[in-house]
Amino acid sequence: MVFAILGVAFYFLLPQVTQATNAFTLMLKGNYWLLGLAVLLEMSALLCYASLTRFVFHSLRAELRLWLVLRITLAGFAASRIFSVGGIGGFVVTYKALARRGVSRSIAVVAVATQQFFNYIVLWIIFFSSLLYLLAKGRGSAAGATFAIVCIGLILGHLAYLIYLYNHPTTLRRRARQLAKIVNRARRRTVIAVSRIDEWVDNLRAGIRPMTARRGAIRTNALFAALWWSCDILCLFTVFQAYGYTIHLAPLLVAHSMAYTVATFVPTPGGLGTVEALLLALFAGFRVPADVSVASVLVYRLINFWLPIPFGTVAYLTIRKAERAEESGTLNGTLAVTVPASAAAPASTQNTPRAAEASEPANSARRSEEAAAEADQPAEERRSVEP
Repeated sequence: MVFAILGVAFYFLLPQVTQATNAFTLMLKGNYWLLGLAVLLEMSALLCYASLTRFVFHSLRAELRLWLVLRITLAGFAASRIFSVGGIGGFVVTYKALARRGVSRSIAVVAVATQQFFNYIVLWIIFFSSLLYLLAKGRGSAAGATFAIVCIGLILGHLAYLIYLYNHPTTLRRRARQLAKIVNRARRRTVIAVSRIDEWVDNLRAGIRPMTARRGAIRTNALFAALWWSCDILCLFTVFQAYGYTIHLAPLLVAHSMAYTVATFVPTPGGLGTVEALLLALFAGFRVPADVSVASVLVYRLINFWLPIPFGTVAYLTIRKAERAEESGTLNGTLAVTVPASAAAPASTQNTPRAAEASEPANSARRSEEAAAEADQPAEERRSVEP
């Protein structure tokens, strides 16, 4: 399904690229004030993403500072764009950083899963509502309407099935075991330990339960996820404005949400190549000028994909530096307590009055023993010893 969508995208993309002869020249002629605003919007999106992460951990009774969560978020984004297969690079960096801060493994996994759940639910709602708007306005073809209905049906069907599995833990465990066996068979090694599936499912449900029981938690998570996607979409909209083109909101929402939905299932870092191809193909279908479309998408991905990498690298280095400083401080503190107690004590017992007082009972006992031994000696031996 994913490769079929990409094939259609490249079918529309090639004519778009060949017609965009002035796109690279146009990239240098944008409104730099609006491009700066686009950068600020993307930074706001990252801040909303970090706020969502922090609130999820807060709901799971794990308190983290926003500045720390923001740095972990940037480091995870950088890793997912460099070492990613389906975002696994970012998850590993995030997981390790949280583990070093004392967050348990089950809470970290549940938090990341909950965060991604809300992110993509909101994205699919945007996709669903914008498609319905386009169809209601009669701006889609019959083939496009059929494709939209199929996509919407698949999304809603998967969502309903996930809710069903959560409410039926026995079925959830069985499906998880089947999925683990398929993954292990495909990779020809044990990637997922089938024997631990029940434990993971129980931890997952136990972690989600406080989230669903907390009043207003679902609404707040959905709000932060909506702000994250809204700032990112506004970033793309502002880039189009910087090149003098006002794109309609509904086509923008459809293209953006569909590109990121498909990119989730593609094993490239951060959807690199897939997002660009789908955006350009869909904008071509919406009759956006080729030069403007290519220039806007490339600059948007420069801000959205490439710009967080250096900042994320710096954030990762600062996190590791702080962790090493804490480890070094703990080690030095331990040595400062233990070394004097074992090494310096003998010297102090010889030089201080308090130490002399402490050693006086032992000296008295030793003199008493010597006097008793002397009294037990025969008189002749005592006389021979005396001068």
